[in-house]
Amino acid sequence: MHSILRPRGRRCTISGPRPWPLLGNVLGIDMNAPWISYAEWSKTFGKIFLTTMVGFDIVVVSDEAIARDLLDARSSKYLGRLPYGLDFHTGLIDYADNWRSHRRLLHQRFRADAARGYRDMQLRKARQLIASITDSPENYREHIQTFSSSVILSAAYGYHARPVKDQLVEKMTHTLEVMLQAAAPEKALLVGLLPFVKYIPSWIPGGSFNAASCRKSIKELSHEPFLCLKETIEPESSLPSLGYSGVSRHSQLSVNMPRDSDQQLAQDTSSTLFIFVLAMVLHPKVQERAYAEIMNVCGTDRIPMFDDSPELPYVDAIIRETLRWYPVAPLGIPHTATEDDIYRDDFIPKGTIIIINVWALAHDEARFPRANEFIPERFLTEEGALTDERVDFAFGFGRRVCPGNHFADASLWASVTSMLATFRFEKARDGQGREIEFEPKWASGTTSYPRPFPCRIVPRNPGVDVNTLSQL
Repeated sequence: MHSILRPRGRRCTISGPRPWPLLGNVLGIDMNAPWISYAEWSKTFGKIFLTTMVGFDIVVVSDEAIARDLLDARSSKYLGRLPYGLDFHTGLIDYADNWRSHRRLLHQRFRADAARGYRDMQLRKARQLIASITDSPENYREHIQTFSSSVILSAAYGYHARPVKDQLVEKMTHTLEVMLQAAAPEKALLVGLLPFVKYIPSWIPGGSFNAASCRKSIKELSHEPFLCLKETIEPESSLPSLGYSGVSRHSQLSVNMPRDSDQQLAQDTSSTLFIFVLAMVLHPKVQERAYAEIMNVCGTDRIPMFDDSPELPYVDAIIRETLRWYPVAPLGIPHTATEDDIYRDDFIPKGTIIIINVWALAHDEARFPRANEFIPERFLTEEGALTDERVDFAFGFGRRVCPGNHFADASLWASVTSMLATFRFEKARDGQGREIEFEPKWASGTTSYPRPFPCRIVPRNPGVDVNTLSQL
């Protein structure tokens, strides 16, 4: 594994804010929402600028065309990652044979044509989701996490999670919390600035940054939840699962099965659905229009199927706007230059960190007017059809683009349409029946999502047996 320390020699010539000695530009960044700071800087220094943080050169890109110039057209030069001992996570491992092995398996499992084979399963899981929310709406976040994890476990391993309190799902969720903390770029940069941090014992203050400790704990958490799969997956499952064949060939789970990427995909899906619920609570007219569209196509006796998608453009617009309004990965996952490059007469040396400010792309006023507002209509023509405008930048760029994007899109569609057809999302009320106003607060890190907020989930048709709707 190569070092992430800035290589000595010629410096990056891209301009940017003047750094402080040693600390660089760290003092000017809101560490809880650095994408906002970078977006503001881009107004002064341009859509591509150089910043430094504790000794590291970081090129920040706030324009999709530039991002595609670098990471799509020159993808072979920007395949690196910030290594922090996470060489078993496909999205975070550096470019090498191990990454190619992970990527190949994920492509086989989740490419567009293969992803369609999971749709019946995703619809069943979506119906389980609405049944669980009906039974205990106050636990909707837990039910969403169960849905997001169970579709992945079913697709990847043929594992059928329990609708509530599934042990494996709970362990996956816990694993993600630890992994996302350890994978934060600022942690890797701190270790680069203060190498001795890697050797601090984990039991004293600062020991949480101990690279060996983080690596050990995450690997244990990553491996342990999947030990039970040999006994729980179904050998004759009709799903196009890679799990059983992998377990059958080995006495233990193959190390090449990218389990942590499965968990990341589940986390991103959960985060997007939390954002969707928040958007519906804050925008009742949006959900009423979506419900009317669904009723016009499906009536009250069934939940939308994938074949209904062409007739539900407004629902698709809501999903696109959810991905745009608050990207779950506002800074994506940083790339690093694997070789020297020249871009627009500027020199970018090997080892330079490249960050795509996905938040800035999603809030470009020239492309998305009133960008801070939730407006699904921006993705519709005057006639009500979907436009060609998409938010593919939310899934990354180049060869490091999220390989599960087709699968994730389908999971979002199945769950969002099912919830819109079944529930009304409202602000919670106090003892006097008044709506409780709130200011959304956001979790910050590799993945961002709204923290719990007061809301009320009301069945559209209380007399309908959702358990019947939960079956295809």
